[in-house]
Parts: sequence; structure tokens; C-alpha cells
Amino acid sequence: MSTYECSPCNFTTRRTYQYQRHLQSTRHAQLHFLTSHDSTVSPDHSPTQSISSPLIVQSPSSDNGSSINVSSPVQIDTHDQEYSEAFSDDDLSDGVGDQSTSKTETQWFPFNSKAELLMYVFMNSTTHQVSDEIVKYIIFMMGELNVTGVPTLQSLKNKKIGDFSWKDFVTKSTSKDGIPVWSMKPSQILKLNMAHPKISKSLKRNADEIEIISHPANGKKWIEDVNFNCKTQDGQSLITIPFNMFLDDTSTHKSRRWMPLHCIQMQLSGIPIDMRQKQETIQFLGATEKADIMDIAKIIIDDIKSNRNGIETFDAANKKKCFVKGVVDCVVADFNMMSFCCNHLGATAQKYCPKCYADADHFMSLCQKRTPADTKLQLNRLNLRSLEKDKKKFRKKKGVKEHDNVMWDVLDPHRDIPVGLLHLLPLGLIKHLIQYIFNNIGENVKTKLMHHLLSINPGAQFHDFDKHLGSRQGKDFKEYVSKFIYILICKLKRA
Repeated sequence: MSTYECSPCNFTTRRTYQYQRHLQSTRHAQLHFLTSHDSTVSPDHSPTQSISSPLIVQSPSSDNGSSINVSSPVQIDTHDQEYSEAFSDDDLSDGVGDQSTSKTETQWFPFNSKAELLMYVFMNSTTHQVSDEIVKYIIFMMGELNVTGVPTLQSLKNKKIGDFSWKDFVTKSTSKDGIPVWSMKPSQILKLNMAHPKISKSLKRNADEIEIISHPANGKKWIEDVNFNCKTQDGQSLITIPFNMFLDDTSTHKSRRWMPLHCIQMQLSGIPIDMRQKQETIQFLGATEKADIMDIAKIIIDDIKSNRNGIETFDAANKKKCFVKGVVDCVVADFNMMSFCCNHLGATAQKYCPKCYADADHFMSLCQKRTPADTKLQLNRLNLRSLEKDKKKFRKKKGVKEHDNVMWDVLDPHRDIPVGLLHLLPLGLIKHLIQYIFNNIGENVKTKLMHHLLSINPGAQFHDFDKHLGSRQGKDFKEYVSKFIYILICKLKRA
């Protein structure tokens, strides 16, 4: 069976009607127009002569290697005809006009030429992906324009810079129930961040003790706890990079049934404040639906502990090789997750605060602070009890809860987990405060207040907010407080 081939379009078929349909297509007409006209003009301004050339159709099954000449209506430029005869479609994939072997341009290291650099960036773009056919056609045009150092398509595909492998970034483990768990290695993410020019140049690498604290580098932990003057075993400089960990539960689907998905992310603590809300500065570490969140955290903490001597990377700010290691600066979590990381029982305990020993009688005071040594002592005393009812009574009284916790190895959870504003103000206190306000204002003031709230958030149910305060849920009061504070600030500015 004969094979019909159109080299400029990289089109091949064994059916005559498909080939005829291709010759009438817009794609063929555009590519033929580009390849059948030379951009160079002779001194007498006469265009390059074109002749009608038959298309060579080869039969792969023929034993004698005979060819069939099929008349083609396409006008092919003589220069293009010579080029197409000299280089077949396979030759284009192997490289057209590759002159990198004849002349080495070391200034473009690790690339052989500027053309190879630009083609590599163009071919491996993450935002504008291109096909091999487009790359081959650009190589074809660069060869026609006598560009030096044009690479081959195969050399671009085989080009590797460094020993980057995704297997070096992912580690696998199993939970205590035998469930497989995967996680990204924070040490490898730190390695990439140090090699990133923008992040490496803006990253704070040492503590800065000043009177006004505007960055974690000005805080007490960076100054007293983090050792920035480390050395490797060979005596080389070791850069210490503190980072934050985000622990939270998200829902796995949109239904009302709660199925938590445990997620852990990380962010460098030394980046400027204005970069913290950008997506590229927050890196995903791991997530699991079946296993416990501490199973993921254990993989992350083990990676941090195993790389305390540092790993080799490239410092883009100083343009030299270096060694880097990571330390956990703080953990960002909500109240429930903070209690879990502190081995705390939660809001149902008599000592309900994970940071101190405050109770219902001393809720307005900062009581004795919890420490890792005290919590571990309380857990040991809890494990000595044999009866479950005695354990339950002890948990409620002291506010501790026994479970595996790897956070104690890298930080003080009582101190290094900040608390949000809504967690400092109990929701019950806010509810009583709002009821007191509504009982001491007139109907006219209530109406004006509701109109103000509706103007800020038209979709909220603020028009009858005051009628059912006793049956309102926590999310209603949270929404009200967030909008009420905005109105109060506006009123104070006007006053």
C-alpha cells in the first residue's frame, strides 16, 4: 500500500481521499505559503522562481524500493525543494542546522548556544505548552535563516540540568493501622527555595533584634532559640531556615456530612510580610483522609531531624553552593488542632486553655503557663491510672489527652502555636454582650444598625437578627461581630 506524505505539514496517510482533503485544508495552505516563499529578494527585486514538482510517494511494502510519482498542484520553491530533499522529516527531529558541535559558546553554559537556551525555555514552558511539531517547525525556520547553534529536537528532550527527580521529593510511610501515607520532604522544598532568585534574595537569614517587632526575625524565638551560626561536619557554613507549618482539616466533598481531609502545608518564616499571601510562597506537604494527621506530621518531622547536618544546594542570592537545614518556627492551626498538638482535651476540660491553666473562675486572667515538662508529667500520671473512669476524670480536671504527638521533638506547642482573636473571646461571652447591647438600645437605633449591616453584606440575614438572639448559632454571631467591628471603626473615625 502506498504512503502519501506532506513534509511541510508533517502529514502522512495511506488513503488517497485523506491526502486530497489535506491538500485543500487551511492548515496546509498556510504552511505551504510560509515554506514556498523566500523572504530574501534579489538586487533586481525579482522574486525567487518557483517550479511545479511532483510529490514522492513511497510504498513501504515494496521489495525493489520503487517510488510512485503523484502529480501535486502545490508550487514548491526550488530552495525549499533542495532543503526538503536534503532533510527528511526524521532529519528534522534529529536536528536541522545544528552547528553547536562546530562552535562551543561557553557563555551560555550549561547550554551550547543561545539558540539552544531559548528553544529549551520555549519547549519546557509551564504556562504555554507547545507540541513537538511546532518545535520542529521552528527548528526548520532557524535552519533556513542560517541561525548558528540550532539544537536538535532529540537533544532538547534529552537535556537535563542537575539530577532533579520527583522521587527525591516524596517519601512514603504507613500509619499504625497499615494505611500508606505519602508526603513531600520539607528539606527538598527548602533546597528549591534557596535556589529561587526572588525568594533567596528577599529571605531573612539571621535574627534582627530591634525595639519594634514587625517580623518573626525580631521575635524572641529567633534571637534566643534558633542557632543561625551553624557549621557542617566539614566546617562549611550551614544556613538555618525557619519555616511555619499549617495544620487544618477540610471537607472532602460538598455534602453536609463531615469527612475531614487532614492537610499540612509550609511557608518560610523569613520571607517579607507582603509575600506571605501569595500562592507561590505556600508549599503543600501532605494530605490524608483515612490516616491520622500525626502520621503525616511524623514523616515531615523525621525528614527535618534526619537533615540537621544540612543538604547541599545553590544559594541564588550569593551565587554559590551552600548547605541548608530547616527548623520549625511555629504551627498555624485553629483551636481544635492547637489542642490536639498540645495533647490538650479541648474546650470541654475544666482547664480549657491549651496555653495556661485558666478555668471558668479565672477566665479573665493569664494563669500559670503550661510547659512541655508539666504536660508530659501529667500524661505519665494519666497512664498510671488503670480504670477508664479515673482517666476520664483526670483528663477533664487537668485538660490533657494521651495520644502520639511528634511535635514535642521540634517545638513547644504551648508557646509556638499562636491563637486567633475569635479563640481569645469565647463565643458565649460575645452572645451575652450582643444581647446586652440590644436590650439597651431603642427600636430606631436597631433599625439603623440592621440597615448598616445589610449595606455591607446584602446577602446576610441581618434584617431580623435581633428577633431570635436566643436561638442563633455560633456562625451567625461570628458574622455579626466581623461586620459590627467595621461599623464601630467607621463611627470612631467620624467622631
